[in-house]
Amino acid sequence: MRICKCNDYLSDLGKIITDKIDNNRYFLTYLNGRLFLTRFSEVSGGRLDPKLYSTNARKLISSLHRSKYQQRPLKSIITQSISGNWGFDDKEDFDESEFVRCLVIRATEFDNKYNLNVNSNRTKYRLVSKQKFHSLDIQTNDLLIEKSGGSENQPVGRIAILSKDLMEQYTFAYSNFVHKVRIDTNKAFPEYVFNYLKTLHNIKVTNLMQSQTNGIRNLILNEYFALPISLPPLAKQNEIVLHISEIRNEAKSLQIEANNLIEIAKREIEQIISEE
Repeated sequence: MRICKCNDYLSDLGKIITDKIDNNRYFLTYLNGRLFLTRFSEVSGGRLDPKLYSTNARKLISSLHRSKYQQRPLKSIITQSISGNWGFDDKEDFDESEFVRCLVIRATEFDNKYNLNVNSNRTKYRLVSKQKFHSLDIQTNDLLIEKSGGSENQPVGRIAILSKDLMEQYTFAYSNFVHKVRIDTNKAFPEYVFNYLKTLHNIKVTNLMQSQTNGIRNLILNEYFALPISLPPLAKQNEIVLHISEIRNEAKSLQIEANNLIEIAKREIEQIISEE
């Protein structure tokens, strides 16, 4: 089969180089001002989404499969997978025999730098029925996945971990835009999987596995759960977790120090101006 010369018809898409191709059937796919070929067999029965079949996307997904350690799909190391619940409006005189007052984790609480930010005035407390609260079965080291939300410059799929410190301070639930998973600790440290998935989001892997309806991005969970997770021995996983924690704590300290210096500088400037 030969692709016909179509520069005259698609000049606004840039230069198109025609060439002979084999007997496989191809789709001509357009993305970000570029044209590339995709085998019909790869698209048939799957997603008709150009970004999934681009050269950069293929290279990114391919790189995830290169590891000197054993790899397993994410779903194979998960022991529990539960969708969230938004609950009911909070009120002072609720029936404590029927409801639990919870801080409900939404996309708003996902911190793009570290983990969760539940110390702001944006947090929401809701009433969750005791039956639903128990079915959510929230425990320390459970992972929360942002499955709906995102923005133009931020793919959906941010990840958080319910640390011991947070669990001791709050009674949590999570919204229907969030999904909870529990990691099999015989196969992986939850903190290791948290950092691994956070890295995949940072390099925009989740940008390739999302749909968009009514302006909201939705993570395609079956594709997300099929992601390969590189699994070093547990001792090595723990070593990686400790090293990342040291780096993260140092970054937080530097951020606090920088904020303090900014505040000092602002006060000095204000004093200079007032003296003038």
